[in-house]
Amino acid sequence: MSAHLVREFGPHPLTIIREAIEHARVIGVAVRIGDRGVECVSTHGPVRWRRVPTSDGVDPIGAAILHRQPAPADIDEAAAIAVNAPLAWVEGCSDGMKRTEPSQAWTVSIKRRLYGAGYDVGTWLRVQLLHNLRRTPAGGKV
Repeated sequence: MSAHLVREFGPHPLTIIREAIEHARVIGVAVRIGDRGVECVSTHGPVRWRRVPTSDGVDPIGAAILHRQPAPADIDEAAAIAVNAPLAWVEGCSDGMKRTEPSQAWTVSIKRRLYGAGYDVGTWLRVQLLHNLRRTPAGGKV
């Protein structure tokens, strides 16, 4: 799919996600496949989002939220802002990473191409994360 279907300006969501994964590694937060693993703690302070204390890590989109610290308290809106992509793309990416069936609601939506582009990136990210897990020593963070 063409990149212009995702965003016509700003960094590409995949670039943002790669930077966020690297940032998570630097600060010692594990990146894994699952729920976002982040929660809003403030809408005004410099630290607006943090890793959920009981979570074993964050997913790549959660890593982007931690890294970019968007203002909205709503996690879906924050995710879209953090990765610089529409919600349809973000939802597709999440479903692709989790290998769930494509959402019927999005596949019949007028935004199905955005969802599909995100789904493709999500499946690619899943392969990359699992590949890195195999190369990481036991107990290491990815």
